[in-house]
Parts: sequence; C-alpha cells; structure tokens
Amino acid sequence: MLGRRVENHEDGQLSIDFVIGFTIFMIAFIFVATMISGLLISLQSKSIDYDAVAYRTGVVLTEDPGEPFNWHLLDLSTFKARNETLKRLGLGISRNVPGILQESKVEKFFSPDCGDSTKLCYPTDYSQRLIFGDYPYRFNITLRELDETRYWAIGDEPPDKYGYIRRVVMIKRPGIALINTTNATSNELIIHMLLQNLYQPPEGLPKENPAYIVDPIRENLNISLRNFTIPLTSMTNLELYKYINPPSSPTPINIPVDSPTIRIYVDGNLKTLPALVTNDTSIIIEEGYFPRETINEFSDVEVHITFDKPVSDETYLGIENVAENPPLSRAVMEIKVW
Repeated sequence: MLGRRVENHEDGQLSIDFVIGFTIFMIAFIFVATMISGLLISLQSKSIDYDAVAYRTGVVLTEDPGEPFNWHLLDLSTFKARNETLKRLGLGISRNVPGILQESKVEKFFSPDCGDSTKLCYPTDYSQRLIFGDYPYRFNITLRELDETRYWAIGDEPPDKYGYIRRVVMIKRPGIALINTTNATSNELIIHMLLQNLYQPPEGLPKENPAYIVDPIRENLNISLRNFTIPLTSMTNLELYKYINPPSSPTPINIPVDSPTIRIYVDGNLKTLPALVTNDTSIIIEEGYFPRETINEFSDVEVHITFDKPVSDETYLGIENVAENPPLSRAVMEIKVW
C-alpha cells in the first residue's frame, strides 16, 4: 500500500511547480487589482468632488490672506520668492475679517503673465498654490463688482458640467489723502506721516479692523491735491524724508526721477516733473515702496512737494487728519472647477 501511495503521489505534499505557479498567479492578481482600483476612481461621482474643490478654493480666496500675507509684494523674479516663500494665493486682508478682499491682491491675482518674471504664471502658480492636489484640475474664476464698474476673470472656458461655488465679497480700495491747497503763502507743501496713527480706525469703527485703516505699507497711497485756484501752477519737485531714532533732522530718501513706484497723474495722465497741476492731480506711492526703504508702520516720514507758485501756509499737514478709505465695494466671485 505504501508503494502504491508513493506511485500515485497521494502523500499530501505540494510540488514545487505548483507553489511557483500559485505565487506568480497571486502576484499578477494583486497587480491587476491595484490597476483596476485606480481605473475605478474615474467612475465615481465627479460633481461632488468638483463641488468640494470649488468650495475649498473659494474659502482660500475669500477668507485667507495667503501665505505670506503680503505675497503680492514679493519679488517673484527671484527663485526663492516664487518657489519657496510663496505658499498660498489668498485675496483676503485678514483672517479676522473674512470676505473682504484687498484690491492690490486682486489686481496681482488676475493679471498673470508667464513672460514677465515678476508676475504669476497661469496655470502653474495657480494649480500649485490655490487649487492644490495631484489631479490636473482646470478652473475658471471671475470677480464682478455689483455696480458693474469692474470685472476680472482668469481660467479656461468651462464645459457643460463643473463644480461651482459663488461668494459675495467686499473689496477694500487703497486710502486717499485729500490735500486742500488754501491760504497760499509758501511754495512748499509738507505732509507729515507718523504712520502708526494711520493704523487706528476712525472713531466709531471697530478697533484694529484692517478694513477701516489706511495702510500705505501694503497698499497704494493716493495723495490727491485739490483747490488750485491759481492757474498754470506747476509741481517742480518731490522729496521724501524719514526720521531716524533718536529724533533728529530727517534723512532724505533718494527717489529716482523716473521712479515707477511713485507716480504723478494729472487729469488721469501719467506725468513727469515739472508738471502742471489741476484739481485732478494725484501722487501715487505704490504699495511696497516704504518697506523697500526700511519704513514700517512705526516710522516717521515727511513728503515735501515743491511748486513754482505759493500753494500752502507752511504748516505741517498730519496725514491722519486728511487720509481716508473709500467705501468698500460689493462684488460677486464665481469659481468653476472641472
């Protein structure tokens, strides 16, 4: 009987060929199962996934200032700023006041140009710092003021089906300093800027609310000149001074003649000095100029403007007494993701 069992291979032992074959089969089965599970991802409901991505994108844009919070002032032409410092593209002015967007961030966000190293590149920067995820999402983002004054858009033309979210927001515009030139006895107009006074909201408004402060460190400052009653008056010079602690005589800041960060507009047209002035004359100090000159919100600064005719009474004008914020404008943001 023993010889018969050996002859008929009935001793219960598996042959080496069977073990090898079974092992190869299991490896192949696991490999195929893994591939099929990846293919099945595309068969799940896309609308829920895309709606979630659109919602998340809307939260980042409208409730987050981005990382860093002053990302719109970064010099993106440097490798470190674009690839290491810039983490997230948020348009909010602060996490404490969600739904209020900073106009300078809006302008930067909606004006990509891959040919300009100082600007964002579409779609690379947006995919990596706003949409996130390994899936190659495509998107369309629009922002429209409710009074139809301004409209911004970026992205591709959406298909018939996409994830969607709409948010009602407010846009904070840069502050304006209204300078009335009256009681003219001097050719020089001096504007004193103790900047920390600008970071206190006007009486009756919430304290430390960035929506109600003039912020020349991170936003444009518009010095608007008014009441030029003497015709053919020309602005001949513009100088900035900063005080160094301990207080002493102010130190002049060197401003190039054709500085792109300090611009003069007369009747809406960009001018160089000397320039005739009218009741529609603005001096724009661009956001980011003060930080580049090591000026912060605790600095003491003076702006000296010289004319060829008397325009002031030689008194110092405190910037906090003449600066104000334009009203917040209401807008609608729409986000489509597919």
